[in-house]
Amino acid sequence: MFLYMAILSWGMTISRSIVEEKGSRVIEVLLSSLTPRDLMVGKLVGVGAAGLTQLSVWGLGGLAMSTASGAVAMLAPLDIPPAVFGYLVVYFLLGYLLYSALFMAAGAVCSTEQDAQQFQGLITMPMIVPIMALFLLIQNPSSTFAVVLSMIPLFTPMIMLARIILLEPPLWQI
Repeated sequence: MFLYMAILSWGMTISRSIVEEKGSRVIEVLLSSLTPRDLMVGKLVGVGAAGLTQLSVWGLGGLAMSTASGAVAMLAPLDIPPAVFGYLVVYFLLGYLLYSALFMAAGAVCSTEQDAQQFQGLITMPMIVPIMALFLLIQNPSSTFAVVLSMIPLFTPMIMLARIILLEPPLWQI
C-alpha cells in the first residue's frame, strides 16, 4: 500500500505540474533555456528524489516503531529481511518511472486541471488491479495467477514486492 500511495501521489504531482506550467506559460520560458528532454528528466529525478525521501521517512518511522517494544504494546517487532528494503527501492523506482511517464503524457495533452484528472483516472485503473488481487495473492503467492500478474509491467511493482515479502520467488522472476 505504501508503494501504491507513493507512486500514485508523485505521478499525479508530475501531471499537475506540467498542466500548471502550460497554463501559466512558464514552459515557454523554460524551453528557451533547455531542451524538452532535460526538462522531463529533471522533473523525473527531482520528484523521484522527493518520493524516495518520503519512503525513507516512512521506513525509518516503521523501523523505530518496530524496535520500540515497550512504547507500542500492540505492535509486535517486525522481522523484515534487509533485502526487502532494497527491493522496495528498486520497485519504487521502476514503478515510478513507468507510471510517471504515463502521467507526464496525460499532463502534456491536457490544457486544464479538469482534463488532466480525467486522464489520471484512466491511468490509475491499472493500479487498482494489484490492490484487489492482493487478497488472492496472500492466500497463494506462488500460484499461476500471482506469477502471471507479477510479470505484467503495469502490475509488477506492487505484485512482485508483495510476492517477495510473502514468499521469495525464484530470482529470474524477480
